[in-house]
Amino acid sequence: MGYNSDYFSGVFKKTYAQVSFLNQLGLSTEIIMIGSNQIQYPHHKFLKIIEINNPRSPNLIYRFNFYLKIRRIFSNIISSLGTDDVLYCRTSFLLSIMYPKEYLRYFRKCKIVTEYNTIEINEYLLNKSYLNAILEFLFGRIIKNHSDAIVGVTNEITQYQLHHSASTLKPNITIGNGISVNSCIIRDCPAFDGNTINLLCLANFSRWHGYDRLLYGLSNYHGPVNIIIYFSGDGVELPNIKKLVETLKLEKKVIFTGFKSGIDLDNLFNNCHIAVGSLALHRIGLNEASILKAREYCARGIPFVYGAKDPDFPLHFPYILNIPANENPVEFEDIINFVQTVCSNPGHPKIMREYALKYLDWSIKMKKLKFFLEQCFNKDL
Repeated sequence: MGYNSDYFSGVFKKTYAQVSFLNQLGLSTEIIMIGSNQIQYPHHKFLKIIEINNPRSPNLIYRFNFYLKIRRIFSNIISSLGTDDVLYCRTSFLLSIMYPKEYLRYFRKCKIVTEYNTIEINEYLLNKSYLNAILEFLFGRIIKNHSDAIVGVTNEITQYQLHHSASTLKPNITIGNGISVNSCIIRDCPAFDGNTINLLCLANFSRWHGYDRLLYGLSNYHGPVNIIIYFSGDGVELPNIKKLVETLKLEKKVIFTGFKSGIDLDNLFNNCHIAVGSLALHRIGLNEASILKAREYCARGIPFVYGAKDPDFPLHFPYILNIPANENPVEFEDIINFVQTVCSNPGHPKIMREYALKYLDWSIKMKKLKFFLEQCFNKDL
């Protein structure tokens, strides 16, 4: 269950893939998506859309009423489920005010498993969502206590959520994010001529991506190699990134492509030597990462820069340039050396693709989840 107003988003693609593979494993599963009535969603037999007015409004009364509508829908969903049902709930869209009394164990028959992708209060504070942070502080522990099991995408997140629930003995597992590898086109990597490097930043831009570090580093670099950065996507941080580009006078070195998909996105991957992942997860208190885009980069076969440890990749994975998790500008000499190294082997996209198939594909991840759910509730689901 989740709210999503954009079926092109990484979160929707993840949810769709999870449910698709669980069904392939014989586990009858459907997506209950609370979605905007202004979006035309695709039709899938396991996708149920509950439409609601678009919530993007600065009006506090309007937003409060929207939260209450979500709460009523959430209540009805839980009440409709029986003792043999499991509600798998992703927390990213749910504020404390949206949880109905039916979420509490005393008022429901179904089991509830909660998936955590972040440490919520830190992300709220970074985004200056102070009311949400206060609500999480006041009610987060109660909500966590009443889930029947926890799934975290990193050990760090799993342990945090366990610590902030009533029992550290609650059933739990860490399953990193995955990717539908075969849905990604493997790229044709460009040769590096020693003169120009193209970098790809593909995201729904937020402060924890840390692309300001990249721009400050580019501003500090005065070497002979021409560096071009492509920013593709949108997000709340995009206006700040554009403003910083103007302040640092980098307009000739930065290209904003807007949202890209399909063949346009494939061409963008083919044009860039490496990509850049999240560089500032420390801003939301995370030392470990399980970023969806990192999995897409690996599946497409494009080496990338990363600012956090990722349990799904070995420490010295040759196609990741790990940089320190701090506020320092990125050192572009390190990036140039990295590009020279990875581009010296034109077969690296195939190697990365094979790694993604073996370790990152959702078919692998969902086998772990199915086994965990069966163990938790002592039955074949």
